[in-house]
Amino acid sequence: FFSAMTHAVYASKGYVRGKVIGSGAFGAAVLVTRNVDTRQLISKEVHLAVLDARDRDGAVQEAMLLSQRDHPNIIEYEDSF
Repeated sequence: FFSAMTHAVYASKGYVRGKVIGSGAFGAAVLVTRNVDTRQLISKEVHLAVLDARDRDGAVQEAMLLSQRDHPNIIEYEDSF
């Protein structure tokens, strides 16, 4: 589902991709470690290639909305790429 390219993308952004915590039809929740401080975070990966244009736009919109939310179920929003 996700290739060595995925690891390279994480590395270019300063993260190391770890194990998959959960997965669904369009992606996965993955444990990642931030290189600068070794903090562990969860990354939501969405496999955009399997989505149609409407769903891709929805995924981008979701990332933007999450970055702006202040909600008790969203502990902290870190980044999107």
